[in-house]
Amino acid sequence: MLDDVFWERVSSSMKILKPIAAAIAKIEGDGAILSDVQTQRRNPDGPAHFPTTERTETPVVKSLEKRQEFCMKPVHAAAYMLDPKYDRGILSGEEIDGAYAVIPAMSDHLGLDKGKVLGSLANKKVSDTVREVKKKLVRAKQPDDG
Repeated sequence: MLDDVFWERVSSSMKILKPIAAAIAKIEGDGAILSDVQTQRRNPDGPAHFPTTERTETPVVKSLEKRQEFCMKPVHAAAYMLDPKYDRGILSGEEIDGAYAVIPAMSDHLGLDKGKVLGSLANKKVSDTVREVKKKLVRAKQPDDG
């Protein structure tokens, strides 16, 4: 029979690999769209949030994070930014900059008017910002329950 250390390692490996397998299945499924890659990456139960212990998983987690950085491209952020069902709150400044570089190039490639595409994106950002300000104002007007 194998020792407890072996089974502990198997268990910790399963904890790491299970959310990765679920995310891969979702983004490779029939209904997958490019913009979903960002949400799977940042899902609290997803592959970016490994249950780890300092001793055993640190090299594994570092390796997986490095691989994730290698796989993520600006086109994923651009698709996320252009998808009306998502806000841009989860993107880093670097990802947004990369997306803004990709969007005009893809617009040209697809024969779209890049001014209209960027204008539409700007309108969405303004709408999202107004919606967030309204939410904050409503919360500010509500009395504290404390």
